[in-house]
Amino acid sequence: MKHEHFETVTYDGRNYSRNYQHTHLFDHEAHAHPHAWEGVSKNRTQQTVMAEDGVPVVQTSRITVAR
Repeated sequence: MKHEHFETVTYDGRNYSRNYQHTHLFDHEAHAHPHAWEGVSKNRTQQTVMAEDGVPVVQTSRITVAR
């Protein structure tokens, strides 16, 4: 299952926009599961912003609370 996101990141007083998709590697409501995602940067400055705002380029983990 893929999800696409559009985000605006504020860095050094300026706003940058980005689109990216992440894919659920496990299809369940677990407590934590990794996501693989692909980012699309508009310029080199935005790539720096993406690296510095804590979102790894290859893989990230998100805590999902089962309800």
